[in-house]
Amino acid sequence: MRAEARGFSLIEVLIATTITVVALTGLAHLFVLASAANRAARVRTIAVMLARDKMEELLGADAGSADGADFFNGRGEWLGDSTPPPGAAFVRRWSVSSGAGMSPRSRLLIVWIMQPGASSELARLVGAREGRAP
Repeated sequence: MRAEARGFSLIEVLIATTITVVALTGLAHLFVLASAANRAARVRTIAVMLARDKMEELLGADAGSADGADFFNGRGEWLGDSTPPPGAAFVRRWSVSSGAGMSPRSRLLIVWIMQPGASSELARLVGAREGRAP
């Protein structure tokens, strides 16, 4: 009398392994895409916060502020304002000018954030400030 066979056949194990590998490969790809999107969102968030901080400073300044630039690391910490130091991840530039069609005391404020060596902006804020009467 023959004993009843128990367990899985080799074909069943191979099919189950193939399905598992395909599913895990797809999940790994999604993980890589999610990580890249998370990093891009983090960089953009820091850039917008740096631009907002400078715009608030310029809007609150009493005297006519000059154009300028400064540098920050990847965590948004200030590194300096002369030349790009090693480790600079962001360049924050700003411009204060008289806008066309604006009163002589008004100023047009532009703040933009870039990465060193990049040609595109990560963030740009534009505002206007009405000059105070003497």
